[in-house]
Amino acid sequence: NVQHLCKEGEKKSGDLFIVKEFSENILVSVIDSLGHGEEAYNISTKAVKYISEDVNSIEVSLNDFFLSIDTLLQGTRGAVMSSVVVNKRTAKLTWAGIGNVEGILISIDNSSAKKHESLILQNGIIGFNMPKIYEKNFQLKGGEVLLLFTDGVSNFSDKIQDISFKLQHYSIEAISRQIFNFHRNPDDDALFWIGRFKWSQ
Repeated sequence: NVQHLCKEGEKKSGDLFIVKEFSENILVSVIDSLGHGEEAYNISTKAVKYISEDVNSIEVSLNDFFLSIDTLLQGTRGAVMSSVVVNKRTAKLTWAGIGNVEGILISIDNSSAKKHESLILQNGIIGFNMPKIYEKNFQLKGGEVLLLFTDGVSNFSDKIQDISFKLQHYSIEAISRQIFNFHRNPDDDALFWIGRFKWSQ
């Protein structure tokens, strides 16, 4: 489920996402081009189009994928991006991020203990001065919920325990709308993506 709006006064947003399924893996990427309006939209669209049409496979490691986007966006304003890849057979999740597209992985075990992990972000701009990416891996058990959101959605890390509780009682669509409506910054493009991993091992 995704919620997104452009900055007030603009007609297009530079905050875009793509979900793409491959034979072995599933990729989720959220891209936020620098600035606003038409140019930012065009840069993010270029990246999404490339992923959709030209990326024919994705490895569990995201390094080569990020390098390809960095090469693609050279000569533009650049962008920030966070990406997650999940192996459909092993349920192994790998994520990485450059810039400030935040990610949170929430899990609830049988003991009702609330747990969450936050994506470790690297400073930099894809297409301009991208650093070496830092990847982290997790073994999914099923039922985990992934949140990815741009800086147009203000930080709500102090609400994670409350969100974890609500996930047991409300749909992710309802929670998505609530978070977005309450935490969205109208002075910036904003995108909030949420998805639940349903399989179990």
